Amino acid sequence: MKSKWYLIKGIERLDSPALTVHPERIQHNIDMMIAMVKDPHRLRPHVKTYKMSEIVSMQLRSGIRKFKCATIAEAEMLAMTSAPDVPTPINNRSQPRPSIRGKNKLAK
Repeated sequence: MKSKWYLIKGIERLDSPALTVHPERIQHNIDMMIAMVKDPHRLRPHVKTYKMSEIVSMQLRSGIRKFKCATIAEAEMLAMTSAPDVPTPINNRSQPRPSIRGKNKLAK
């Protein structure tokens, strides 16, 4: 029988709705991604699916060095985690124009 890793102990104490994170499961998924391609340097995960610096840090510890992002906010989050390879998001009409202050933060 498979483990029910998704069950939460003390769920009655959580406000609803609530975001729950399972670090062991996230690490398992990172390990699976790396095993699928045999080399973490071949991966460039897109942070739009999770937008969490803690997950970026887990990926960095696992050897992933390249990331994708779509917004200035995502690029700033990657910069704050010291991700070494982050392409600058391309602005399009569906996004507000980044401020000069935002661009300066990315340049640092």
